[in-house]
Amino acid sequence: MFTLAVTPSFSAPVVVDLPTNNGKFERRNFDAVFKRLDAKELKEYRQMLNSGELDDEGFARIILVGWEKVTDEHKAPVPFSEEVRDQLLAIHPVTPSVIKSFFASINGSAEKN
Repeated sequence: MFTLAVTPSFSAPVVVDLPTNNGKFERRNFDAVFKRLDAKELKEYRQMLNSGELDDEGFARIILVGWEKVTDEHKAPVPFSEEVRDQLLAIHPVTPSVIKSFFASINGSAEKN
């Protein structure tokens, strides 16, 4: 059975491999809450991304609407806000990791072209 009513958001894991010293990486992860886009919105955003009208960070700001398992340096949970979202997205490679997770979660394992 398929119910037409869907939630306005969904969650998916995001894995971020942060560069450390000597060419090594530290794997970090959190659960993103993504805005659910309808088919028309998704098509429009894909076209905007492909044309360069919308950059990756701008798209990530649109789709990332919450999270779980984001903490500060003392391991205290960090509540979601637009300001803190922007701080998180400014840490490379968080933005591409968020976008990869979003597209993988809606397409199985496909990524943005």
